[in-house]
Amino acid sequence: MPKATFSQVVGTDNLRSGQRASVPNLMLAGDWTRTDWSATMASAVQSAERAVEALLTQPNGSR
Repeated sequence: MPKATFSQVVGTDNLRSGQRASVPNLMLAGDWTRTDWSATMASAVQSAERAVEALLTQPNGSR
């Protein structure tokens, strides 16, 4: 479907946040986060995997 994938403007990828939030123990996930993929359902899944990985690799004292 031609309208199924969002086509972002060049340079806007830098505006997408990473998975780590500024709040301790809070991770972000969604197609709008930085995944190196366009904003699709697959990007949302990739983002969730990265958020879980970030949470699991935190130092033990911060969980």
